[in-house]
Amino acid sequence: MHSRGEDLALGAFLAIITTSVVLWMNIFSIVALLRKTDIISAFFNRTNSIALGIVLIVLDYFLLMHNKKYTTIVDLFKDESNTRRSIGSILVLVYIILSLTFFICVALYRPGIL
Repeated sequence: MHSRGEDLALGAFLAIITTSVVLWMNIFSIVALLRKTDIISAFFNRTNSIALGIVLIVLDYFLLMHNKKYTTIVDLFKDESNTRRSIGSILVLVYIILSLTFFICVALYRPGIL
């Protein structure tokens, strides 16, 4: 059986991975769209993409995990009502779905063809 502290740390770790991946997808999508529309000429190569992912994970680590900052966030939301928590969860889910949709749409977009 896990202790509450282990569950919080695991939740914070998963939050780091999730926010990093979604943020990477959004940055990558915006740059890809700008590249496809010839607004910019450069694009990420494999090394830059991996480096960006690592930088985002490190930044998220320092924002959430370092010195157990996630406990402050948990304490901030522990008295949240079920209605407010449900609304927040739905908004996060909508954000993730929209981010994924934008990522796929940019991948399928061909300039000059709608």
